[in-house]
Amino acid sequence: MLALAWVFGAYALVDGAMLLGATWRHRHERRPAATCAGAGALGVVAGLITALWPGLTGLTLVVMAGGWAIVTGCLELWVARRMRHQLRHTRWWRPSAVVSVAAGVLL
Repeated sequence: MLALAWVFGAYALVDGAMLLGATWRHRHERRPAATCAGAGALGVVAGLITALWPGLTGLTLVVMAGGWAIVTGCLELWVARRMRHQLRHTRWWRPSAVVSVAAGVLL
């Protein structure tokens, strides 16, 4: 889990630095530069927070992955039920959705 947090932190830091570089290159264009600067600063801050508190970052990533799995599974169940006549192989969607929800709950 710690390795995942470090990889995310490194990615966020590099991505933020690249966006700040793009801001410098496009500094004469107000709107794109402001957007790049905001996203770049957010990435750098996320990378630094990850470096300072990697355990908290790992926990946050696990909770987000669990929430994503639960929401995705519920949506798959809903689609499999609502569109059972239009879609093929919806019988495979139901077990997949149930596994996704179960995995999200476990996470």
